[in-house]
Amino acid sequence: AGASIFVFYLGVQAQRFDWSNIFLTENYLKMFVGRIKNWLEYYDAKEITYPQTPS
Repeated sequence: AGASIFVFYLGVQAQRFDWSNIFLTENYLKMFVGRIKNWLEYYDAKEITYPQTPS
């Protein structure tokens, strides 16, 4: 769910791009996509594991 918020926000930025925005560059996009990847890796590593109950 969290990654979808990042992607939605990036989509809003792209839709509102007006060619005078000096911040929406290739480097910014690489940084933003890298942030999404880092977020996914972080939360995939923190998956909740429950101890098995003895049967």
